[in-house]
Amino acid sequence: MIGYNVTSEPLELAFYAVSAGAILYVIGEVWTAMRRFGHRELGLTMLAAGVFLGAVTEMIIAYGGG
Repeated sequence: MIGYNVTSEPLELAFYAVSAGAILYVIGEVWTAMRRFGHRELGLTMLAAGVFLGAVTEMIIAYGGG
């Protein structure tokens, strides 16, 4: 909402960097929990499924004209 009407490229890059950092933080937390509870394969499968689902959703939006 904050960056919706902003046209500054450096500010846009800063918002992208913050969002990428948040995603990496969450993946790190999930990775730590997987190791702690002993469900490495399940966690990796779920992370891969999430990345795949996100990519498929992005492709549907891009090719659907959105």
